[in-house]
Amino acid sequence: MLSELSMQPKQLFHRAIALSGSALNDWATTLDPKPASLRISQLAGCFDPEVNVLADGQPDVATIMSCMKTVNADNLVQEIGRAHV
Repeated sequence: MLSELSMQPKQLFHRAIALSGSALNDWATTLDPKPASLRISQLAGCFDPEVNVLADGQPDVATIMSCMKTVNADNLVQEIGRAHV
């Protein structure tokens, strides 16, 4: 709920839903979010490891992010639920 108190994100958020729990729980944090992020972008149709890769072998994050901004949030949540990510 810290984002509700800050003045910075006013242009980004219109509403918030308060939920119980802590983002500091072991299950809510990871030291390496990249694999899960790439899996989610794959489910969204924004990442193909055969196509969206730079010359150095790293994922093309700029292209992936540009695509993810166009993804319908409801569809993404359904895909993530089906894949149990």
